[in-house]
Amino acid sequence: MTFRVTRVRTFDNELITVPNSVLTTNAVKNPVAGDTLRVHHEFPLAYDVDVDAVDAILLEEADRHGDIMDDPAPSVHVTDMNDSRLTVEVSFWIDDPTHAEFVAARSKFFRRVNRRFDEAGIALAG
Repeated sequence: MTFRVTRVRTFDNELITVPNSVLTTNAVKNPVAGDTLRVHHEFPLAYDVDVDAVDAILLEEADRHGDIMDDPAPSVHVTDMNDSRLTVEVSFWIDDPTHAEFVAARSKFFRRVNRRFDEAGIALAG
């Protein structure tokens, strides 16, 4: 931090220079400042997909994942419906929000969900 600007290094080692006037008039969000981090991800689905099956797969894979917290419990909700698809969002908490752990936990979860969706014949909408 200098008199006029603050420099921040991102997860990807990028250096961002922010004028201090921006910092004093806007909120600054740090998603990994705490001990836990909530992860949200949306899955666009065709209307003919069995939403209950999607819910079950997402919750089962979250339950099986060692890096996803049991309390608070993972959740799945339909968050949008439009002309061509509906959107289901899964939310879960991880207890190590460092960049490497966040990326690894999310990737492991998505790989397992992808395999289960393939096995169940569930395709994501385009």
